[in-house]
Amino acid sequence: MLSTLMNSHFSEPFPPTPNYQRLAQPSLEGRTARLRVIQPEDYRFLYWLETNPANAFRWRHRGSTPGPEEAIRTFWQGMLCAYIVESTESSRPEGLAIAFNLDERNRHCHIGVLGRPDRDGGGINPALEGTIILIQHLFEVWQFRKLYAEVLEYNYDQFQHATGPIAIEEGRLRDHDWMFGRYWDKIVLAIYRDDWERNHQGSAARFLGRSEREG
Repeated sequence: MLSTLMNSHFSEPFPPTPNYQRLAQPSLEGRTARLRVIQPEDYRFLYWLETNPANAFRWRHRGSTPGPEEAIRTFWQGMLCAYIVESTESSRPEGLAIAFNLDERNRHCHIGVLGRPDRDGGGINPALEGTIILIQHLFEVWQFRKLYAEVLEYNYDQFQHATGPIAIEEGRLRDHDWMFGRYWDKIVLAIYRDDWERNHQGSAARFLGRSEREG
C-alpha cells in the first residue's frame, strides 16, 4: 500500500521552483541614486564627509575632530546598517544613509542621512532619494513599527520641506542643543509603518521610478 502511494506521489510532476532570489532582494536603487554597502576604500570619503566644516558642527561629532581611526571605530557602534548614497549616473558618492540604535523588542530604530556639502544643487538631491530608499528598505526587511529621526529646531522647516508629511513630531526636548550662540529644541520625529504603507508607499515608489508592487 505504501509503495503504491509513493509511486503515485513521485510520478506527479514537481511544481516549478519559486524564484526565491527575486523575492529575497529588495531594491536599493532609485531613479538617480542607489545605496551600496560601505567598503574599506570608502573610509576616506566618510571621514571627509563627517568632518567637513559644513557638516562637522551638526553631525555626530558636533564640531570635534577625532582622528581617522577613532572616527571609523566609533562610526560602527550601535549601527544596524550603513550605506553610501551614490549617483546612478556617475557612481560618485553623494552621501551617507544609516540606521542605528536598534530596539528589537519594541521594533524601532533611528535613521540618519548626510549629503555631501559640495553638491551644486541642481536636480533631485541624491541624499533625499537615499532617504526614501532607506525608509522603504527598512520597512521591507525588518518588522519595524516605526523609524525615528531627530532634527534641531532651526533645521526643522527645511527637513519637513524635503521629506513632506511622512514624519510626525512625537516629542520635543526644550532648549536641548547649543548652536549658533543659543539653545535650540531637539525635535523627535517618527515615521510609522502603517501610515507609510497606507499613505506614502505608492508615491515613494513612483518617485523612485518603481512599480508599486516593487515597493
